[in-house]
Amino acid sequence: MVIALKLRVDDKLVRDKLGRIAAQIGPATHEEISQISKDIANAIAVNAKRKGLVWTGRLIQNIKSTRKGKSYNITMPLYGIYQDRMKPHTVALKRGRKITKWAREKGFNTKHVYVKPTPFIKAPLRQQTSMIRARMKKKLGDVVR
Repeated sequence: MVIALKLRVDDKLVRDKLGRIAAQIGPATHEEISQISKDIANAIAVNAKRKGLVWTGRLIQNIKSTRKGKSYNITMPLYGIYQDRMKPHTVALKRGRKITKWAREKGFNTKHVYVKPTPFIKAPLRQQTSMIRARMKKKLGDVVR
């Protein structure tokens, strides 16, 4: 004797719910990635200010998050990268340079100053990127609910 059990499930409600969720995932992830990018740029700018890089022109004001197509980039002037990664070297204190004005205010009365890099990018970048997975998980959890 064989008993056949036939089940029929109306999955229209499930498909509708999943369709709404799928439609909301794209904009939610772009919104969260945009916010993460802005937070990273802000953390780098705060760390640059904390390290005392206010003499380097408009570096802190020009650290920004920009969107190009589907990707988000952190932009800053090239001298910010140089300030972060340069090799130690001497700089001549000539008239008209910002470093000369800075050196005179600090009390240097020489013709040259020995400068070293001031790493300010790596620490906030590491801190912010360690939180990306948790933030995305929370955002996607909010979309599903």
